[in-house]
Amino acid sequence: MQTNMCFAAYAKIKKDVKAKLPPKISKEELSYFEHDFKQSSFIKEVYNIDLKSAYATILFNEGYLSKDTFSYLARLPKHDRLASVGMLAAKKKIFTFNKLGSIYEFEEKISDLEQFFYYAVRRTFEIMQDLKKILSSDYLFTWVDGIYFLPNMEKLVKCENYLRYIKFPYSEEVLTNWKVHMVSGAVRLNFYKDGRPKSFSLPAKQNTFASIIADSLITLNNNKNEKSNNQIPTCKSK
Repeated sequence: MQTNMCFAAYAKIKKDVKAKLPPKISKEELSYFEHDFKQSSFIKEVYNIDLKSAYATILFNEGYLSKDTFSYLARLPKHDRLASVGMLAAKKKIFTFNKLGSIYEFEEKISDLEQFFYYAVRRTFEIMQDLKKILSSDYLFTWVDGIYFLPNMEKLVKCENYLRYIKFPYSEEVLTNWKVHMVSGAVRLNFYKDGRPKSFSLPAKQNTFASIIADSLITLNNNKNEKSNNQIPTCKSK
């Protein structure tokens, strides 16, 4: 269930992008995660950089969203903001029943605005790839709009400079006591954030965005009252 503000945000997004020429992007070319783990291991400390409001910021920076719409999105809770942008790629399955209750017609409708959403996904991964090049051997993995790497202050500063150059806001964290488990190609990660144990898995193969976004929404819902206090010292977003 979404809030009225979420649907109001989507109405604003829809109005903006309908006035633009949609990009042409194949859904099959999209990537949402990547990792460089080769064996089970323990890592004492990991740095993390997350892009803030990644998809909304990309659509705004590329001129697809107006300043008014972007400002409205910025005031929304993360859950609503993510859902409102995701509605660009909404799919509807419509079942028609006869009087006896049997289905006699089925139709799937795909949003004609999905290309705008796919553009945001592709551009996010391109930024992650640029950061990965900067990090080189310290890179660990990418998960949607976040990148994780071994502590290296020099490379951290280079990543920050790059994100400032492309005018992209970001946040940073230090995560501790990582246990990496390789199981049948998949990667299970256990670690601590703000002193609390966390865990998630990187799939063995590319997952659908629907599954990833569902997992993200569940995590957001479970942790919506948590605040991050474990910022990387001396290096902050400006």
